[in-house]
Amino acid sequence: MILNRLKVVLFTFTLLTAGTAWAVDMDSAVEARQAFMKVYEFNLDLLSDMASGDTRFNRRRAQVAANNLLALARMNNTAMWPIDTDETHPLLRDKTSAKAQVWEEVSDVAYRHATLTRTLERFAWYGTRDARSLKRELKNVQSACKGCHQRYRSKR
Repeated sequence: MILNRLKVVLFTFTLLTAGTAWAVDMDSAVEARQAFMKVYEFNLDLLSDMASGDTRFNRRRAQVAANNLLALARMNNTAMWPIDTDETHPLLRDKTSAKAQVWEEVSDVAYRHATLTRTLERFAWYGTRDARSLKRELKNVQSACKGCHQRYRSKR
């Protein structure tokens, strides 16, 4: 009898702690991808300021930012996107704006990501030569980002 109670207690404890560990992993994944996007934003802001003339064009700084963006696009970040870490999850509603469509339309997401990567490859090569090319090529990068965000990110 005591052994059966102990088994029930241990089983219950295992279920409760496994759920907690899973929730922590989900939070970590969401936090990691938000930090990942913040690094994109930081580099894009540097480039946007140069393109708009708010900051003087600096070829070396533009090239570094472009290379950072390309490195981000080439990074395998699939661990940051576990299934069910979208805005509909009860524990994540206030933490993410990712739509469930991300996981339902994986091939489209992959296609859009490949498009972004190719766009950033072109940008890193051509977009950092001078202020005029930066401004022209940055529009393509912003368009590639927007294509995914409009479809797969909710407006908050």
